[in-house]
Amino acid sequence: MKCSLCEKEGAKESPVSGEDATLINCEVCGNYEIDGFFREAYEQKDTLEKAKYFAFTREIFEFGDELPKIGDPAKMESLVEPYASKTTDEKIDNMLLYVKKRSKFLGESVEWDDEINYPITYSPNPIETKELRDHAREIGLIREEEGKVILKKPGWDRAVELNEKKVTPKIMVLG
Repeated sequence: MKCSLCEKEGAKESPVSGEDATLINCEVCGNYEIDGFFREAYEQKDTLEKAKYFAFTREIFEFGDELPKIGDPAKMESLVEPYASKTTDEKIDNMLLYVKKRSKFLGESVEWDDEINYPITYSPNPIETKELRDHAREIGLIREEEGKVILKKPGWDRAVELNEKKVTPKIMVLG
C-alpha cells in the first residue's frame, strides 16, 4: 500500500482500536498515527505543502519521545508551518544529527539513501537532499563512500553541539 503522506509504496498500516485513526509504518515518514478526516484534507494539498507534513512526522519519529499523531488540519498547520522555511544550515544540521544518532563513534559510516531520507533534511524531494549532502561534503562536514555518510570531525562536533541544544519536538494529539 502507499503511505498516506509521501505516497511511497510499501507502507504498512493497521487500525487504531476504538478510534477513526490508522497507524502507518513508512520507511520515509517513519511511524505515525493519522485520523480519517486529516487523510481526506491532506489529499487536497500540493506537493510542497505535503512535504512539511512528512518532514514533521519523520523528525518526531527520529528525535521525539512519542509517536507523531496527525489530526485536525487547522491545528496541524501551526505545527508544520516552520518546516517550510528551514534554512540550508538547518537542513544540514538535521542531517548531521541523524547521522550522529546512528554513529557509535567518529568515523563510523551510516547507510544513506536520498529516496528514503529526504524528509530528514526538511526537503520536498530527494534531489534537494542530494544537493544538501554535496554542500555538506564541500564544506568539510561529511564524507561519503558507497552509499554511506560519515561525519568528519567538524560535522561530528557540530552534531554534538546541536544535540546538546536540541529540544525534543512536541507532538499534537489527534482530533
